[in-house]
Amino acid sequence: MFKLERKCVKVAGVVVCSCKFNANMSLYKGYLFDPGIQCSIPSKDVKVVFLTHGHMDHCSGAALLSGRARIYAPRHCVAFIERPQVLHTITMGGGAVPENLITPYFIGSSVFVDELVVEGCVADGVYAIATPGHTPGHHSYIVETEYGRVLIAGDLLFSSDYLERYPLLYHMDTVALLDSLEKIGRADIDAIVPGHGMPVEGSRAVNNIIKENIHAVNNMLRFVEDILPNTQEEALSFDEVIAEAAKRLDLSENPRTYSVLSPTIRALLFALLRLGRAALVVVNGVPRWYAEKRSCR
Repeated sequence: MFKLERKCVKVAGVVVCSCKFNANMSLYKGYLFDPGIQCSIPSKDVKVVFLTHGHMDHCSGAALLSGRARIYAPRHCVAFIERPQVLHTITMGGGAVPENLITPYFIGSSVFVDELVVEGCVADGVYAIATPGHTPGHHSYIVETEYGRVLIAGDLLFSSDYLERYPLLYHMDTVALLDSLEKIGRADIDAIVPGHGMPVEGSRAVNNIIKENIHAVNNMLRFVEDILPNTQEEALSFDEVIAEAAKRLDLSENPRTYSVLSPTIRALLFALLRLGRAALVVVNGVPRWYAEKRSCR
C-alpha cells in the first residue's frame, strides 16, 4: 500500500511512516496526518488531510493531494503553510532571506488550506487540541480508534532518542510549550505518535514521554541561563547569546544554525525573564541579557 523511505509501524490502529527528516506521517482510515517531504501518498484512500503546524517537514506532501482531499490546518498556521517565505521572514527578522541560511526543514512546497482548524471535534472520531509552543498555532489531534485514543502530537513532543540527539529543540514560546505538555498530561490518551521518532503505547509509556519532554524543555532553560553573566555590566546581546550557544553545541560552522537558534533562544530568554531567572536591560538601543536569579520551575 505504501512506498516510503522507511518501514511503517502500527500503533493502536494508526499506521505511522517516516518521511524525509524522520518526520512521521500517520494514516487512519481515510484520514492522513502531517504528510511531509518525499512521502508517497496513498491518494485513493485519503479523504481528509490534517496538519499540525506549518513546517514543511510536516505539511509539504499535502500539496500532492490538493484538489483531491480536503486540507485542514490550524487557523494561525495557515500563513506559514500557504506561504513558507512568511516563516522565513519572521524567523530571520525580515527581508528576503537567502535559502542557504534557512534550515531545510522549512523548505518545501506551499499548500492551499481548505478548512481552518480550531479546538474541538473536526471529524468523526478526530478531535483537535490546541498545543501552542513549537509554533503559535500548533494543534495536535486525538484520534479515537477501536484500540484506544491516539495523540498525533506533531512537534509538541519528541521521542526519547530524538531528545538525546538534539539538546536544543526549535520552538517559539517556551512557556506555552510547557503549558501544552502539561495539558496533554491531563488528557486521557492511550498512545502517542510524536512528530519525530518512534510512537509509544500504554499509559506508562505515554506518561514517560510527556515527562521526558518537560524535563528536556527545563534543561533548555538551564542551558541558556548558564550562558548569561551574573551582572548587568557584563550583559550579553541576543546575538552574543546565540553565538555562545552555537559554540557550546558545536554548530558554529553551519550557516543554517541561525534559523533554528534565533527563535529558540529568543523564546527561552523571554521565558527566563517571565520566570524571574533573567533580566533585560537596553544599552545604547541594544537589548542585553543577564542572569538575575537561579531557581527551578
